[in-house]
Amino acid sequence: MTISELIWRREKTDQQWVWPTDTTKKRITVSGKDTFVLPADIQAVEVLKGRAWLSFNGADVTLEQGGRMEFAAQRSSVVITSLQSTPVMLALYD
Repeated sequence: MTISELIWRREKTDQQWVWPTDTTKKRITVSGKDTFVLPADIQAVEVLKGRAWLSFNGADVTLEQGGRMEFAAQRSSVVITSLQSTPVMLALYD
């Protein structure tokens, strides 16, 4: 698993996320064999490449490339795996 952090910004407008388009955010790549537990300070993820399987709050969700998901501030652990045997690349927003 590789983690590289670049500068990004987040804005909020009327309680809705405005996804950054002009800057980059934290990125991780989860291999097809690994799992990743999302840090508690991460409030949203976006799939940049591949397909991801997220398990949290007793539910399972799959996201395709370009899929985005926001999380409540008070949430259980989010476990992420690749839905295929190929790596999944994610952008993390805190």
